Amino acid sequence: MARTLAILEPGHFHAALPLRRPNPGLDPVVPVYAPDGPDLRRFLALVARFNHQGAGWRIDWRPCDDPLAALLADGRAQVAVLAGRNRGKLRRIRALVEAGVHVLADKPWVVEPEDLADLEAIAGSAAHWADLMTERHEPWARLFDRLAACRELCGDPTGEGPALSLESVHHLAKTVDGAPLVRPAWYFDTGEQGEGLVDVTTHLVDRALLLAGCGAADTPVLHAARRWSTAVGGGDFRAITNQDIPAALAGRVRDGVLELLANGELEFSCRGLRARVRAEWRLGSPHGDAHRAGFQGSACRLELAGDARGCRLEVHPAASRPPCAARLRAWAEAAGATLEDGDGTLRLVPHDRSGHEEHFARVLAGFLAGLDAPPDAGDRALALTRYRLLAAALARARAAGPPCAA
Repeated sequence: MARTLAILEPGHFHAALPLRRPNPGLDPVVPVYAPDGPDLRRFLALVARFNHQGAGWRIDWRPCDDPLAALLADGRAQVAVLAGRNRGKLRRIRALVEAGVHVLADKPWVVEPEDLADLEAIAGSAAHWADLMTERHEPWARLFDRLAACRELCGDPTGEGPALSLESVHHLAKTVDGAPLVRPAWYFDTGEQGEGLVDVTTHLVDRALLLAGCGAADTPVLHAARRWSTAVGGGDFRAITNQDIPAALAGRVRDGVLELLANGELEFSCRGLRARVRAEWRLGSPHGDAHRAGFQGSACRLELAGDARGCRLEVHPAASRPPCAARLRAWAEAAGATLEDGDGTLRLVPHDRSGHEEHFARVLAGFLAGLDAPPDAGDRALALTRYRLLAAALARARAAGPPCAA
């Protein structure tokens, strides 16, 4: 029997991306609980574009002043997707889960360190909850992580500093489904959206903890955390939002420039792996978002770098432990990649070439596939560890004083 998926207060374009493709496990009628306004209209326009491409959803907008109360009173939703304003998100997730509604919600979840209490309260819930971990489906990230986890290839983590480094650069001006994205003005209010230290870093921390083999009994050690701003001029703000910087953000404006706390870096250790993750936001780039990763093992070094133009994943074996070509090709095939050997550098290319926008529907499909079984205790424990670490990083960075330089 098809389940009913509801959308609660869509404010971020990620609310629409799970609907990019049809899903046979869901009723094609999707109730949406939200007041009228530009956030809702942008969501409806994006879903309409997906329907034009064959998605086949029928949106049933339920206008309301209190969307959460309306969703719960209606009693139709079995699964809810949340992607919008993040202030109080975990309180809404908790209310839904305690009412028996399964929840798939976009990051960030922890806007303030005290938000963590609501997540702890649903740790043992019967209803499923999960965040939209799209990076677990990103082909280059998956390939890098699978190779880094192969001790026969890479050896043990080594080096004086972090053996693992994960970095990403994102852009405020971008396109979605081929059209320029108009961001809401509230997105630039970190009290609503959350600071960068707890946003995209969610994906990077998740990858690092998985690579470390972090279990329910493990507590990562936080070594450092810092945050810094991206300067957004008035003209840039208008180009991205179609409006002027609102008076509500005046406290973050200096000489007409908004200082957006969008960037963060933290360094931590877990089960013998020391990692540094860094997420940065810039105004825009014709080459799209950029990603870098490095892993230093005793047997080889992995290096990943790329953007919308393409990626390079290179394997640099230690001179004392050169792997044979046959073994390298076997590792590449096992990881879903092709090995290329050119100008003395070993490069790997994943077979899967899917893009970021495709991964939301995959996450939704995987989430739905697990609803007939009890929640996965390991993944739930990992989520708790991930958000405890991010909450601790935010508290430490704030305690250190004003934001630092990049």
